[in-house]
Amino acid sequence: MFIHKKEVEDEFRIRRSIIDCFERASLSSVSEDEKKRVLHFVVVGGGPTWVEFAAELHDFLHEDLVKLYPDLEEYMTITLLEAGDHILSMFHKTITDFAEEKFKRDGINVKTGSMVVKVSDKSISLKERSTGEMKDLPYRMVVWSTGIGTLPVVMDFMKQIGQGNRRVMATDE
Repeated sequence: MFIHKKEVEDEFRIRRSIIDCFERASLSSVSEDEKKRVLHFVVVGGGPTWVEFAAELHDFLHEDLVKLYPDLEEYMTITLLEAGDHILSMFHKTITDFAEEKFKRDGINVKTGSMVVKVSDKSISLKERSTGEMKDLPYRMVVWSTGIGTLPVVMDFMKQIGQGNRRVMATDE
């Protein structure tokens, strides 16, 4: 399941989808390998939004859902993919290092230098930037938001106030 996060409704879809993954993994007919795949959540992007999302997802899984599905904890995995050399690359190196270490302690897999080249219904294909090697990563849920655009309601408002030829709305302090 591939979810493109853009609006508030998507947040509810993501939450429902996560719970659906746990419901599926809890079925007695599901193999151990399938449980690992179904409870593997992939977050694409190492910017502030996705680093925060991965941390919140970790908390939701380990503080809330593990209480409802304690026998599935060993199968849960979160992987954060970033094409660059570090997550949070727009910040000072101390912040980047802290976030990467924190994720390592929390068991969130951070794969830097990993470019997504294909997404299928059961795996995501990566190209390792340093080696050119291709890898397939099995998953059940990928969350990815690409590109930044202005919402239509904001664009309409900008046109009404005479800022329709801009990418962002100008504001004062």
